[in-house]
Amino acid sequence: MFTTADNIDSVSKLKTGFEPAPDCFKGAIIKSNANIYIKFNKPVAVNRLYRGEILITELVMSIDNADAFIAALPVA
Repeated sequence: MFTTADNIDSVSKLKTGFEPAPDCFKGAIIKSNANIYIKFNKPVAVNRLYRGEILITELVMSIDNADAFIAALPVA
């Protein structure tokens, strides 16, 4: 997966009870540990191990320091 900062529409911390859309890519090892939600302006290609490439526009993932990650991005 590769994209640039200008393709990021928004980044936010997940709140308790957040349910990602069915087509949202879950990048966290354990779904319940995801703490960041990223929405892209244009689709991003994700190459998956042992499976084909998919295009995504939303991503949830786990970041150790979510606040610092969000602060480092030019969008929020």
